[in-house]
Amino acid sequence: MLTRALNRALQAVRNSVTQSAPPARRFVVLSAPRTGSTFISSALAQHPQVEFQEHILALGQLDERNLRALCSDPIPYFHSRLARSAKQCAAVGFKLHYGDPWVGRANPLNPERERFLTGVSTHSDLAGRIQEKMQLVAREYDLEELESRFSMLWNHMQADEDLHVVHVTRRNFLKRFLSLRLAYETNVWAKTSAGEPTETRPPIRLEHADCLQYFQTADQEQHHYERLFSRQPRMDILYEQFFQDPSAGLLSVQRFLGLSTPVSHPGMHKQGGRHLHEAIENYGELKEQFAGSKWEDFFE
Repeated sequence: MLTRALNRALQAVRNSVTQSAPPARRFVVLSAPRTGSTFISSALAQHPQVEFQEHILALGQLDERNLRALCSDPIPYFHSRLARSAKQCAAVGFKLHYGDPWVGRANPLNPERERFLTGVSTHSDLAGRIQEKMQLVAREYDLEELESRFSMLWNHMQADEDLHVVHVTRRNFLKRFLSLRLAYETNVWAKTSAGEPTETRPPIRLEHADCLQYFQTADQEQHHYERLFSRQPRMDILYEQFFQDPSAGLLSVQRFLGLSTPVSHPGMHKQGGRHLHEAIENYGELKEQFAGSKWEDFFE
């Protein structure tokens, strides 16, 4: 009895302290896959003043409970996932990839979009998990109604001028596409040790039509999200510049989010390292095909 009363009293004190603390800064790490956003997200997730959620709007990566909560009532679900739980928390954030959580043209559960983005067999682990979630969503929800709900959620986020946006991009779409293909095929998405061997794989073939479609879509998506969050405080991070000096880049993130202590290196390292002509079987052919186009600078 005494223990239960003491626990209730302690919880009341915690609630009182949390409620009296200054509001936490809400933020999103926005990006396409394979742009370095996992490195930045991991560093923020380890910070003592930050509460960070991974992919809270990615239908293909949520457990069934959160998936149903998101699909049933997106805006309350969104706010529940960004509720601060500790006084020392100065910032609450989440990671968001382009296209989440749509079920229409940019549906992350759409098998054709997954096939285009990956170019790999649907037997990969991630493709299998996405397929399972796609079946659950299609079985339990009206997709037109769901798209309407998600549209309201996007309007809600877009109208939130206090939401801080860390927008991470990568200039070289060819390297991004290659990295994405390799990650899906190997199911290796991060390198946690500098000494960890990188798997050597035979060069892969990329078709000109797939590259062109990916480049065009990537360019359109990036500009779309820049316009979408044009009213919010926004920090733009370019992969190619950030990884020249990650410590300086993390210091800039710290200042942008109003954190009083440094954001430390997360212990992750860049994958790959091979030159494009070594990693792409038909590199010379592609370079010739894209010569003179707006995409020719992607080739070494």
